[in-house]
Amino acid sequence: MRSPKNSIPRLKRVIPMDEWCEARGISYYTARRLRMVGRLKVTQMSPGRIGVHEDDDAAYLESCRQVEPAE
Repeated sequence: MRSPKNSIPRLKRVIPMDEWCEARGISYYTARRLRMVGRLKVTQMSPGRIGVHEDDDAAYLESCRQVEPAE
C-alpha cells in the first residue's frame, strides 16, 4: 500500500498583528478593542510581539459573518 504524498500534517501559523490588521482592513486600535471585548484571541509570539493564530482568525471571520445588520 502506498503512503499519502504528504503525510506530515500542515502546521498552523501565527500571523503577526500588523499583517493581520492590514489583511483584514482594520487599524491596530480597532484590533485592540476587539481583543478587549473578547471577539479576537491573540497569541504571544515573543515578549513584545503578538499575532493571531490561523484558527482564531477563522473564528473571528465566522463571528463577523454571523452578525446581523441593524434595521
